[in-house]
Amino acid sequence: AAHPLAAQVGLSILKAGGNAFDAGIAVEMALAVVLPAAGNLGGGGFLLIHTPGDGTEFLDYREQAPINLRKSRYVDSVGAAVGKNILEGATAAGIPGTLAGMEALHQKHGRLPWHKLLEPAVELADKGWALTRREAQLLNKHSGDLLRINGGHTYLSRQTAFSPGDTLRNPELAVTLSRLAQGGAREFYQGEIARRLAEFLSSEGSDMTLADLQQYRAIWRAPLCGWYGPYRLCSAAPPSSGGFLLLQMLGLMEASGRSPGAL
Repeated sequence: AAHPLAAQVGLSILKAGGNAFDAGIAVEMALAVVLPAAGNLGGGGFLLIHTPGDGTEFLDYREQAPINLRKSRYVDSVGAAVGKNILEGATAAGIPGTLAGMEALHQKHGRLPWHKLLEPAVELADKGWALTRREAQLLNKHSGDLLRINGGHTYLSRQTAFSPGDTLRNPELAVTLSRLAQGGAREFYQGEIARRLAEFLSSEGSDMTLADLQQYRAIWRAPLCGWYGPYRLCSAAPPSSGGFLLLQMLGLMEASGRSPGAL
């Protein structure tokens, strides 16, 4: 789960009667608080799952580019990169897919009520959590860039260095997560959060609009499957490149005589 507190959240959901999908969603939301580099509201991803009843399924909730993205923001007339627009700040952000993906997963496979899965993350953001050594080191390393790009955020605007065990709170995120616990992904893509997000991104130079958020959908796709000797393997389908490359490499190995029985 990439962070011990997020792992504890997942365990608590299982003990409360949730299934593996509930636990995964709760872990993702907890990571958005305690380790946002690993799980966050502004990102996205791919999900490959296998269940006895439904078989193998693949969910695409990756970020998308705004509909009216202007190429000139990122490259000049000869194709050279323009500044850091593609790397940092509002112009580097895609349409987030995390909330849509987690809600799509919950609607199809979840057991506990949606709000129950977000409550641990709300509590962590509101009451605070202790920094791990790694997180303290990362915040110290990148605090200058974070402050330059994000301004004086509550837990970044401090004069002293971060140390392991320091307690951080993120009350603004707690409010946002509380709204999402009650309103679901609709609040993020069509509600007040969506409106404020679109206005902020526009003021920071992004081409993303409220219409971009409103049209976003997570998509259940057919997984990409193939054979390696007697084994049927399923992986991520496009737009992910990982599954295609994995099956291609295994196919080349088998063609050269390196079948599973020969390894």
